[in-house]
Amino acid sequence: MRIWIMNAAALSAEQVDEMRQMLPMSWITSAKHPESVVSAWLALGALYCGSTEGGLAVVKDNHLPFTRDSFIHTGLQWDWVVGEHGKPFPDGVVCNGVRLYISLSHSGGFAAVAVDTVAIGLDIQAHTDRSAEQILLIARRFHPNERNILEQNAEQLSPMFHRLWAAKESVMKLDGRGLSMGLGSFCVECGSTLLPDGRTADVTELEYKGIVIAAARWK
Repeated sequence: MRIWIMNAAALSAEQVDEMRQMLPMSWITSAKHPESVVSAWLALGALYCGSTEGGLAVVKDNHLPFTRDSFIHTGLQWDWVVGEHGKPFPDGVVCNGVRLYISLSHSGGFAAVAVDTVAIGLDIQAHTDRSAEQILLIARRFHPNERNILEQNAEQLSPMFHRLWAAKESVMKLDGRGLSMGLGSFCVECGSTLLPDGRTADVTELEYKGIVIAAARWK
C-alpha cells in the first residue's frame, strides 16, 4: 500500500488548472473543486508510478512530480469509472499487466490517494473545532461500543472522534456503499472491524501535520 498526500491549499490557481488540464475529460467532470482536482491528479500520478510500497509519500508543496508528457507517453487515458455508490474504479485498473486499486480523499486543504494491489479504502480528516456536544450528537449514529468509548474519554474526545470517523469512512469506501452502509452497522476497534455479512477488514492509521489518515483493506 502506498498513500500519496499533498497540501492542495498551498497551490496556486494556475497550478491547480495545470493539474486539471492533465486529466482525461471524464475525470475533469468528476473534479468539481480544487481539492477534487488535486486528488484526481494524484490518483492518475499514483497509477502512472505503479508503486504500491513505501507507506506515506508526501508530495512537496508547489512541486509537480508528474507532467502531462509522462501521462501521455505511458498511454494512461482511462475513463473515470465509478461504482453504483460513486466508488472510483471499483474493479481496479490494469497498469502494465498489474491490477491496481485506488481510493481518494480530501479534507482541510489536503488531498490524498491510496494505491494497492488489493481493494482499499482511504479517508483523511482534518481536526476541527467541534464542541463536545456536537461530537457526541454525531456519535449517536455510531455503533454503541464506539459511542461508549467516546463518552468515557472526554479528555481525548476530539482526537479520538476524528480517528474513529476516518477509520469508519475508510471501511465504507472499501466496501463501496459509503454512508448507505449505516454508521452504526459496524464497529471499528483496535484497528479491525467485522461487518454484518461476516467480512473483516483491517484499518491502518497514520497522521501527517494534524491530518488523520486511515486506510482499510479486507483481511
